[in-house]
Amino acid sequence: MDNNQRIIIHNIGLLANGNIQVELKYIDKIYQKTVAPTDEDDKLFAATRATIDALNQIIPTPIVTRVSEIQQIKFQELSEFVVVTLVGIRIKGEEKLYPGSAKAGSSTVSAVVRATLDAVNRPVGLFL
Repeated sequence: MDNNQRIIIHNIGLLANGNIQVELKYIDKIYQKTVAPTDEDDKLFAATRATIDALNQIIPTPIVTRVSEIQQIKFQELSEFVVVTLVGIRIKGEEKLYPGSAKAGSSTVSAVVRATLDAVNRPVGLFL
């Protein structure tokens, strides 16, 4: 996979009904998934589920299994939080966990999607 064929975020939306919509772009095609959070506390995990579902539409054999953990870390020298996700990817029948991170900025939901994609871009690139 060369740099022109990397999976990128096309759009992240919080819809009027509370659902979270994630659109990923790979080559010239958009892959979209919308997930409804069960409650306000589930919003970040719903964003990761939408990201994983969109990723698994792109990959010929779906291998991204789950986000096992989301942490928001505050570093002294940064004004914003850093969101870290731990993403499960099944390779040769065994799940391996990969970390990803992103600065929170103005949207924690967007940061969770970016961190999830950060965790999977390298290992998933082997399957595209």
